[in-house]
Amino acid sequence: MRKRRINTHDCDQSNFLSGGTFDPIGAVRQQQRLAFEIVGVLKTDSSAALGYYGIVHIPLQFLAGCSVSTFPEVALFELDRETSTWRELKQGDCPDLKVTVKRERDPPSPIACVVRIAVSYSVGAADPSEVVAGPYREYAISIGKPGIDRVTHYKQVEVLASAFRRVLDEIHDELPRNLIVHVFYAGPVSVGFSLGRRISRTIHNPVIVYNYTASTRPAYAWGVEVTKEGRPEDMVVITT
Repeated sequence: MRKRRINTHDCDQSNFLSGGTFDPIGAVRQQQRLAFEIVGVLKTDSSAALGYYGIVHIPLQFLAGCSVSTFPEVALFELDRETSTWRELKQGDCPDLKVTVKRERDPPSPIACVVRIAVSYSVGAADPSEVVAGPYREYAISIGKPGIDRVTHYKQVEVLASAFRRVLDEIHDELPRNLIVHVFYAGPVSVGFSLGRRISRTIHNPVIVYNYTASTRPAYAWGVEVTKEGRPEDMVVITT
């Protein structure tokens, strides 16, 4: 990025989702406008690159990635907790995160799919059942030992994103097209955004990504159907 002219596109959603304010519809609407603006940049300059970083609610990470899934070059940044600065992920060799993909349950006639993705923290098997009616097919994608700051390199992101894409493709190939995929994710922003980029709105089943809040019941109180293009009111799901 050092030899490029940098344009900053801010998407401050704190007015919608902090300080006691709860308006995910407004947050999605704002992000839709920004995504439209960024796609316009690529249309006017095919050599443009995109950098993504921030402290972002999980459904909005996936939505951002899904909205710019065709952007050819993307730089990813994570927060250095010791220096409070943003650092780009590293290239080259990296520690093996030991990513596993397991089909945890597979009833004969599922009416939905659940995908649990554990990178920074585990995602409890009981949590999805609070908001998703069964029977459902369930996948668990996890690194060997979930924990914060595990992801440091682009190759690690690629392994996780490829595993997620294989699960989505398998669901598309084996189950009815209208079955909804419910995603429960705990991990860094760079990975959440990259997982969103692997979702195809024209190929895959509908995908809803949920937000976790420890103080609410159910803990996954709302989500966004990231595969849907249209009114924010139709994309936001309130589980309470």
